[in-house]
Amino acid sequence: RWTPSFGQVSGLFKVDSPCLIMLLFSHCTETDLSAPDFTLQTIWLHRSMIPPDGIFGRHRGHRGQTPFPSKLSGYAGPFLFVLIPFTGIAVFKTSKEESLFLLRIGRCGLFSTSSESIDPFDRGYTMATREKKTVTIVGGGSSAHVLIPFLSGAGFEVNILTRRPTEWSHEVGLQLRSIHGELKETFNGSLAKISDKPAEVIPGADFIVLCMPVNKYRIALHNLAKHLDKNQEVFIGTIYGQAGFNWMVSEIEAKFSLKNVTTFAVGLIPWICRVVEYGKMGVTYGCKEVNVAAVSPPQQFNTLNDLFLENICERWLNKGAFEQSANFLSLTLSVDNQIIHPSRCYGLFLSHGGSWSKQEDIPYFYRDYDQKSADLLQQLDDDYSKIRDAIKDRYPQKDFKYMLDYLALERFSYQSENTDVRESFITSPTLGAIKPPTVQQANGHWVIDTNHRFFSDDIHYGLCIAKWMADQLSLLVPTIDRIIEWAQGIRHEKIIDNGKLLLDGESLATEFLSGVPPVYGFKSIDDIVD
Repeated sequence: RWTPSFGQVSGLFKVDSPCLIMLLFSHCTETDLSAPDFTLQTIWLHRSMIPPDGIFGRHRGHRGQTPFPSKLSGYAGPFLFVLIPFTGIAVFKTSKEESLFLLRIGRCGLFSTSSESIDPFDRGYTMATREKKTVTIVGGGSSAHVLIPFLSGAGFEVNILTRRPTEWSHEVGLQLRSIHGELKETFNGSLAKISDKPAEVIPGADFIVLCMPVNKYRIALHNLAKHLDKNQEVFIGTIYGQAGFNWMVSEIEAKFSLKNVTTFAVGLIPWICRVVEYGKMGVTYGCKEVNVAAVSPPQQFNTLNDLFLENICERWLNKGAFEQSANFLSLTLSVDNQIIHPSRCYGLFLSHGGSWSKQEDIPYFYRDYDQKSADLLQQLDDDYSKIRDAIKDRYPQKDFKYMLDYLALERFSYQSENTDVRESFITSPTLGAIKPPTVQQANGHWVIDTNHRFFSDDIHYGLCIAKWMADQLSLLVPTIDRIIEWAQGIRHEKIIDNGKLLLDGESLATEFLSGVPPVYGFKSIDDIVD
């Protein structure tokens, strides 16, 4: 019996033989075993031997009242039966401050004593008792500074592939701070290998995770693909699933004859995070309440969740559980950065001409978010909604539950009731210090940096993809057109002409420069609906 703190690990057991167990719970006294209101939040079943797909990964408990054998007379509270068909470790987590009773059911159906107990500890189970998994992080973005301490702490061997290996320390820290800057906790992790050579960190990796600007995904995938062990199953994913990540992985699967790849993408970056000192220390201000990921093949979600996803949010921050999207297209069309960045940059251009004589005159990107920028963002999202709605109408049999407009996505991710885009930006303590991307010219003036990822990511791997879909669906998307036309003008490109994408032009057809579906060989909406 344990009485855990709220939301912490209730019990951790060694399962020495396959068995059926019954869990009983009570937040009453030992002599009054009644539990009128209880929900089991989570059961993690970590094991030394991974079972075939479909047995189970996570389970939700049940409310219920049921009579029990006379040995349990007086107890008619909530219960849960769990079959554990293998040996390993079982971790049980409750949603309230509950007492946990575990009973193993013997061959004759009688109740006997519980499995041998192991002292419970806050962070739960590590990989020490099963085969250790290796993850290679590709890129050194702010997300990498979060993943390294979390995954290392969960028992992974963590490697990094980076263009700047000399700037990385083998020990990487992560500060958890409140939105007001108060230090709440520090996590520490270690890197086994640091390299700029794929041959040193890609072979043998069980997980490969991209942490870099979206416009670099395809280049990175092509560089690492030739080093994959074709006989080993590997999960290849990204922590930010913009721009059809499954198309990108399918591209290298076909080119390099890869057969054992599971592709995954997280919809939005799970945490608010920044780099404190590159290669040494990151900071997170917490994670989203709920996250979404897409996986191909989809039946691999439970395995991915059990081994990887639960270890990057929920285990450490007690929230941020992952739900499964039935398709990657929902993630591609549930947009945040793709509409926030270009609409704000365009708004600054309209209000200020995109140029400032003194650096201190440059407005803050979010803190000074004006109504013009907010209106542009809403108009841009309205164009996306035309595309989302048309696809949902065209494919009613498909599950697009997680294909959401901007505010619906915000409310879902943070379980909020926010209805005002501008208000959420100007009052955010964690976004307040961010300035627009600018560069200084020879005359001393500051202008918007048109080579920044706000353009290379969010135009070429964002708005251009949406524009292609709109053309295929015969939809008018005037704000998308207007912002692409503005961007091509200040970048001296040729992307769109008279409302039509120039698909054969240099700006879209050059290898890796854009992510419009035709670069993967897709010719219609039917081709991209997975």
